[in-house]
Amino acid sequence: MKALAALGLLAGALVAALALLEPWRGFAGRDNPALIAHTSQDESLPVAGRGVVAWTVGGGDALAPTSVWVKEGSAEPHRLPVGGDASGVYSGALDGTRLALQVTTPSGSELELYDLGRKRLRRLPLPPSGGRLRGQPALSGRYLAYIESSDWGPVLIAADLRTGHRRAVRAQRGHTRLVVGQAAGRWLVFTIESRPGDRYMQAAIARYDFVRHTISYIRPPAGKEIHAPSVTPDGTVYYVEASRCRSATFVRRRGRRLTRLARIEGRAVGSTYAVQEGSSVSLYYDAWPVEEATCELDGDADVYRLTVR
Repeated sequence: MKALAALGLLAGALVAALALLEPWRGFAGRDNPALIAHTSQDESLPVAGRGVVAWTVGGGDALAPTSVWVKEGSAEPHRLPVGGDASGVYSGALDGTRLALQVTTPSGSELELYDLGRKRLRRLPLPPSGGRLRGQPALSGRYLAYIESSDWGPVLIAADLRTGHRRAVRAQRGHTRLVVGQAAGRWLVFTIESRPGDRYMQAAIARYDFVRHTISYIRPPAGKEIHAPSVTPDGTVYYVEASRCRSATFVRRRGRRLTRLARIEGRAVGSTYAVQEGSSVSLYYDAWPVEEATCELDGDADVYRLTVR
């Protein structure tokens, strides 16, 4: 559910107290998971680095523009000053002090970089879009990935910012979509989603190697759905496996070794973002409460952090 409003891709009640009491399996302690962002609006698309976390606020009301908020260390969260004619701003990736954003305007959608150290916005070194819409940036060192519109459907582009070379990784047609996850080290993860019916989305997760230009796939187990992938620099993939509309399990995959980490009940997870911190990984994610009877989202999304080892 990674947000890409300009390309037609989508990524209530006060629930903070209940969120910290959710029936988790696999971890103990009231601070795991930790609630990172909670207001009366949706907080979604968390991205993070050492001592920094950013997320998107809004998006539930078409009349209210989205904005990106950043929390650095122990300071209070602040809104990024993205001005001009921006009608929406979405968090995409964080690499050091570089925060990659999708900025939508009445005329289109483009990618921007916000330098947290210098407190300024700048355009990514890409050729002119030629009227095509761009969004869902993932950034790791010299490597950038993003979705670009075409006459036949969305195309996933991988770019080397040092050489300027760009490569089409995957293109989709028909009732399918591409959702970019995270880039870390030489790796990129994304989902390929299709909608065979009116209600459920089926997906496969792909891991792309920026250096070798190869793709490997993770397929869902029978009767389950997988989505919301993230990755660490060693190529370990994290994602969500769901068997019912009201439960989700966080999964870690190292090569062919799969570990089910923890399960959350009554919440739908939209995205994850993994940050390696020594021997542990902080897994940031957004989650919406789900109405059990209808399987529909029922309230606002909040941002959490889950620590795994």
